[in-house]
Amino acid sequence: MRKTLFLCIALIGASFVSAQQTGRISGKIMDMETDGEPLLFANVNLKNTLFSEQTNFHGNFEFTGVTPGTYTMVVSFLGYETMEFPLVVKAGNTTSVNKSLAALSEGSSRLQLSDANTTVLMEQGSVGKASKAKR
Repeated sequence: MRKTLFLCIALIGASFVSAQQTGRISGKIMDMETDGEPLLFANVNLKNTLFSEQTNFHGNFEFTGVTPGTYTMVVSFLGYETMEFPLVVKAGNTTSVNKSLAALSEGSSRLQLSDANTTVLMEQGSVGKASKAKR
């Protein structure tokens, strides 16, 4: 009985210690064109990691269990400028991110279509001149 009790206490203690070894990122992505309305279903990811998610109906997102360190966050949404910025995650802390995306300007308008094998880029004014590149 004593061994079982000791084992349970040790496992519970280990789970608290491991939880403190990671951090959390949470935030909100807004639409700069509509004075800060939430941007629904914007893509948010940490570059070169598996952390990727879309914002919810309130523009919120959250990553848990993030190893402490410096990352580059990428926020994108079709028709808007893609935003990349550095952030630091500390063990046991929550890193807050609140950003607004701006719509693409008429001169910089680009459409990118991707699948697992190809990427097609089409720029405004280049009708019939799509380039196809293997990844």
